[in-house]
Amino acid sequence: GLKTELYHKRTAKYSSYKGTVGKVADNLLQQHFDEERPYHVLHTDITEYALTNGKKVYISPVVDEASLEILACTASYSPDMELVLGMLDELETKLPVYSHPVIHSDQGSQYQSPTYQARLKEMELVQSMSRKGNCHDNAPGETIFNLMKRERLNRVKL
Repeated sequence: GLKTELYHKRTAKYSSYKGTVGKVADNLLQQHFDEERPYHVLHTDITEYALTNGKKVYISPVVDEASLEILACTASYSPDMELVLGMLDELETKLPVYSHPVIHSDQGSQYQSPTYQARLKEMELVQSMSRKGNCHDNAPGETIFNLMKRERLNRVKL
């Protein structure tokens, strides 16, 4: 009859998946999360967080797989394309000129968008997407959200 209080609660109900609304990229990583070179594989997603005033904020970070460093992060009251494109604008200022990494996400509507995909092409980033409904395909990104919410937003320490 034992259960954890910290890990079983779903902290948000947000899902950006709207079905196939654009082009779905191949899953180039295939759950191989062993990149040791910085700026070669990046992970991104959007997470929802409820503020103490009752409003919801949407956070869009991009994480380097090798270092687990958050390279860019935007927040907004709306999970729209501006949120994601703002993250890419910030990322562009942080990436070394020589890098052309794989950027891996879920199949959220923002990531299937022709606008997003054109921006990746401009930045010479290679798009990769997880399989539909498989959070294990984006485990590094999901891990960062868990840690960020637990340690920074909720101030819960292990």
